[in-house]
Amino acid sequence: MLVLNLTAADSRKSAGSGRPQAMTPVADHFAELAGAQTNRCNLAATELRQMPMSERLQGSCCFPMDRARYRQQLRGLRAYRQTGLVPSDPYDVSVRLAQRLLGYRKIALDWREAAIYTRATKLSSLGGPCCCPCWRWQAFKGQARFLIARRHFSAAEIAKLWGLEEGCGGPAKA
Repeated sequence: MLVLNLTAADSRKSAGSGRPQAMTPVADHFAELAGAQTNRCNLAATELRQMPMSERLQGSCCFPMDRARYRQQLRGLRAYRQTGLVPSDPYDVSVRLAQRLLGYRKIALDWREAAIYTRATKLSSLGGPCCCPCWRWQAFKGQARFLIARRHFSAAEIAKLWGLEEGCGGPAKA
């Protein structure tokens, strides 16, 4: 299927042809998500639990999305596709998955596992699963507990995953 972007604000012309270029599926989805506003910093885990499972948390919460970073994240998240625990797109998370991950916060970690979690927060460029204690922090905290306790992920693996799942927007955090 060929999708043409014919909006005045984002119209692109092929070099010398005067014809609009076809948008790639990723570019088209990026444009859609960059304007979405269902993902926000002040969305608490308690509010998320009351949302219909069919809804989606879309867009960035803090800064405008960065196209290059978005592509990096999508490529990196492909490795986790089969887990069923990781969103394929950090800016398009199903409420169903987010609610499931929130439930994993109840997983008790032994002292070794707790040390892995603590180390992951120190390795994370954000100081944890997200830059603020929002729904994302809580959901990915649960995800990390599951991955550490049941799948034996290391601190470095958790920190790397959090970096790929980061949905605040902007370029990669150092």
